Amino acid sequence: MNTRETESTDSPLAPPTGEQSSAPLERVQNHPLPEHVRPLVDSYETLIGDRDRFLWKWAHHLFPKFTLSTVPPEYAEHSRDAKLLGLLFVSVLDDVAEKHMEWATFDEAAKLPFEHQSTNYAREGVDRDALAFASEVWDQFSARLRDGPRSAEFADIVQFDLKQVVNAMDYSYLANQNLDAVTESEVQTYDAHNMMLFGFVDVDLAYSPEFDRADLATLRRVVDRAQRMVRIGNWVTTWEREVAEGDFTSGVVAHALEHELVSPEQLRASRADGGEHEVGAIIGTIHDHDVEDVFLRQWTEERDAAREFEGELASVDVGSYLDGIETVMEYHLMSRGLK
Repeated sequence: MNTRETESTDSPLAPPTGEQSSAPLERVQNHPLPEHVRPLVDSYETLIGDRDRFLWKWAHHLFPKFTLSTVPPEYAEHSRDAKLLGLLFVSVLDDVAEKHMEWATFDEAAKLPFEHQSTNYAREGVDRDALAFASEVWDQFSARLRDGPRSAEFADIVQFDLKQVVNAMDYSYLANQNLDAVTESEVQTYDAHNMMLFGFVDVDLAYSPEFDRADLATLRRVVDRAQRMVRIGNWVTTWEREVAEGDFTSGVVAHALEHELVSPEQLRASRADGGEHEVGAIIGTIHDHDVEDVFLRQWTEERDAAREFEGELASVDVGSYLDGIETVMEYHLMSRGLK
């Protein structure tokens, strides 16, 4: 394992306290967004408005921590900004589908990355302003991605990985409409792709002139583990907010459902007017049964399995990449309730 300077605790799973959590979060709050992205964030807040600006600062601050070592300094900011645009695009899709429940808008916006599909702005039920905004963000992301010297070489992989992100949102929408069908294994299989970690690596590869394609399969095995680690970090720090919002696709809630700690009927009741009591009861039950600990143990298992690949790639420093993923977990735990 590479030696690194940790910004909070020696263990990413140790609860941050006092100065350990305040200093990094202050750096996030003071982090400047790229000038060319700020108008898009302003438009997001006007048209969609579901996520605090803290999230975009949080992500842009953290991207360098887990950027592949193959991205040379002259391309580092290009890759970083492209990732932020990609995150903004998938967040718009996710918000439209999960929070606004505007399926027609999501369905049309989800076609934007794929040239063989035509987006229908005149479709009944479409929020044209939101769709136009998604199109603008996509155009800026794809343009920045095309600037990568190897973007054409990895274009088919980018397309495949974006399809998995869209599929994750499809599943989330389906699961929230059919709580009786939710299984923990399906949530684990599909929902991890919503973290877009494969997409972020694809951006890095587009900007990696010296990456050795012989490392590609092994790298994707590492990213598969890392993506689940990041998804777990997100699950254990956002599930309470999501329950209050009526979104039950977190792995934490799926585990509680599968083990009959809560019921589909109870979840549906919490969405009804005056469902605050049910929300409190659901959250209390999940805490009482230490469900988060199940996923924190899984996080450790995924990390240990990923670390076994250190030294196996000729062109990528796996240890440095996984150090960054551990830092992401630290920031997840410090940022609980802020994103």
